[in-house]
Amino acid sequence: AFKERQFHLATFKNPKTKERIEYTLAHLNEIQKISDSSNVKTIFCLIPDKNKINSTTKFKGNKPVPSPMIYKIFKEFDYRYPINFTLDDFPKNQDIHFNNTGSVKYANFLEEIIINSTQTNEF
Repeated sequence: AFKERQFHLATFKNPKTKERIEYTLAHLNEIQKISDSSNVKTIFCLIPDKNKINSTTKFKGNKPVPSPMIYKIFKEFDYRYPINFTLDDFPKNQDIHFNNTGSVKYANFLEEIIINSTQTNEF
């Protein structure tokens, strides 16, 4: 049964931040609700932030925590976050998208999730 995920926005003083989080969480809940009602397993695959690539990834249990805010938003959902990216996976300019190396690495990350999920009958 679907359980709406709640997020405590009181910790964020910036109204724009609260608005973005509320918007994001509403859509994540809607996706999860539709998936649950259809008996479809949903895994949210996060994309690494180029600006935080060199920071040390922390873990809560076996879940990587890319940032406290991202963890607070996604902790109630089944999510995956790749931890093996470096700045070499992005263009040298201000572009935040993957370069070819990063695209291949992310495709491999997604493929591994799909293979693991299908082998364990998660889907």
